[in-house]
Amino acid sequence: MIAIMKQTVTSRPFCLCLLAALAIAASAPCVYAGTDPTSQQEVNRPTDSESSPDFRTMVGHMTDSKKYRVILEDFVAAAADGNLPALILLISSTVTETVGEQEIAESLSRTVIPFFSNYEKLHNVSATNPAVDAAGNPRGYCFYTYIKTASGKAHPFSICVIDDAGTLKVASVIVDKCRVGRHPFCP
Repeated sequence: MIAIMKQTVTSRPFCLCLLAALAIAASAPCVYAGTDPTSQQEVNRPTDSESSPDFRTMVGHMTDSKKYRVILEDFVAAAADGNLPALILLISSTVTETVGEQEIAESLSRTVIPFFSNYEKLHNVSATNPAVDAAGNPRGYCFYTYIKTASGKAHPFSICVIDDAGTLKVASVIVDKCRVGRHPFCP
């Protein structure tokens, strides 16, 4: 799933979705419902195997997620620099083929780059959840974190990085929206 979205009162949320929905495995895993590209409805689908992961599994996720976080940091740096070509290269090929590069470029220019324009650094608080496809196969990690601006304010965003045919790519970006129960706090 790719979701590139900025929460505003004056504009309709914009979301681009992959055909294969991702579920976020946590205490209450969720999968994004439907194929409507503007849908943000979540469906809770707890499973016995994911509702209470053992300690070894959690440590494994912490270790594995580090290489995915590098892509998050590359994406944030490119967005803060306004480097649209670099951002497009970081988007999953499945998303690009499904949605189209022009649509992705317009969305990144309209929502993501402006969000990161006041970026000073990544906040030191974040939450990480494994991302799995609809069949329960591991695909990557979703990060719920914040940017810190020059004024010291924290602004929430979430980004999902997946293994896309052997290459780590961004599948989902939601900016300026705090996900209660996923983000550690909502500013």
